Amino acid sequence: MTRVQATILLSIFFAVLAFVVTEGARAATEPRMPAVLKRIGICETGLRWDWSQPSYATAFGIHRAAWQDYRRHVPGAPAIPERATPAQQVAVALAIYRHAGVGWRAWGCYRHAWVRG
Repeated sequence: MTRVQATILLSIFFAVLAFVVTEGARAATEPRMPAVLKRIGICETGLRWDWSQPSYATAFGIHRAAWQDYRRHVPGAPAIPERATPAQQVAVALAIYRHAGVGWRAWGCYRHAWVRG
């Protein structure tokens, strides 16, 4: 093995190691949630916990009015959705699922077969 080949292999090793460590840290901080809810979040916002738009916010793209209606089911959930922790965002999304009367269809992304699973 040449010096150049060894350098390339070492670079690849450290790149893979960095990826594994980063993904492990992300997974460790991500709250538990149903797989379908995770797919909804990926579809809606790329599962960005800090996602915020004028009418929608959170990793699940929850309408701000819906956030106000359903955050009451989650003790401590803030009035401003982008200030919610990932666990609070999941809890409010689950409250919408349980109480809105339409299940996962409350999210437009649920129409995609890959999201439904």
